[in-house]
Amino acid sequence: MIQMPVKQRIPLLVEPPVESLERIFPAYHFSETARCRPLCRQNNLFYTVEDPGRDTRMVLRVSGLRRSEEELAAEALWMCEIRRDSGLRVPQPIQSGTGSFCTELSHPLLPRGYYCMVFSYLPGAPPDRDTCSFPALFRQLGELAAQLHQNAILWNCADRLPRQTLDCEAVSESRLEALEGADALMGALSAVKDRLAGFGRTPDRFGLIHADLRPANLLLDRDGAAVLDFDDCGYGWFLYDFAASVSGMELHPLLPKLTRAWLEGYRAYRKISREEANELPTFLMLHRLLRLDRQLREGNVSDIFLHDTAALAGQYLRTHR
Repeated sequence: MIQMPVKQRIPLLVEPPVESLERIFPAYHFSETARCRPLCRQNNLFYTVEDPGRDTRMVLRVSGLRRSEEELAAEALWMCEIRRDSGLRVPQPIQSGTGSFCTELSHPLLPRGYYCMVFSYLPGAPPDRDTCSFPALFRQLGELAAQLHQNAILWNCADRLPRQTLDCEAVSESRLEALEGADALMGALSAVKDRLAGFGRTPDRFGLIHADLRPANLLLDRDGAAVLDFDDCGYGWFLYDFAASVSGMELHPLLPKLTRAWLEGYRAYRKISREEANELPTFLMLHRLLRLDRQLREGNVSDIFLHDTAALAGQYLRTHR
């Protein structure tokens, strides 16, 4: 395990006491009978809020230290835009009584910068890896990605939202240089920079993206699919969403088949030229380098992830230098 200096680590998300969560309920007009219970823990903490007094169920998300209040509000604005101007199903961000999409938590055990957001509850379940058809699932992911990109283009929000930019400049070279396998990693980063400089950032290729559109962030039911978790959304190349969809499967034998399925779904809604499709390995490499950088920054990168990333870098350099 690679150990990063403590000062470079992002503190782990502290689970807030229930009373601190319920203290914000009046801001969202929950009744006195409302109660919350843990739902899941990812990069954020999720709770379901059951309110018998209003006969409602909501989802409460706690975000800590990774996003500012302005970034969280921008995420909510895009979700509202998607609900308003597309046929896609996404949770509805709920505004507090003051009109804000997020409320800061206050408790002696919590650092400043912990925010709550409330969303509508959507029925359904994530895809079952044991029973689902992976090609059909990735075709659906391609369809959803294309529709999200269409919405972002029509909304024309380029550079107007305070969200991250997912490009090579977001990767810390100094962190890569300190690693075993640095030559391959730095070589891959340089090659990705060169190829994306030629690929360009025209509005039909670069804009607001989900950036984490993978099977775990879908809810499926009889009405179709709902897209969840816009926490990583930001500005990037649209084809970066393909790389996010196959995250962790970059070296898997099924990758070519899943790639074809994703492209088939995407092309049902938007065109992808042969030139663009040829750069999918570049976006796989970029996404992997950004994941590695994030894990290094948070101090939790594993030896196997580092080994596989270096292997992917070597494979990429043999074909895309």
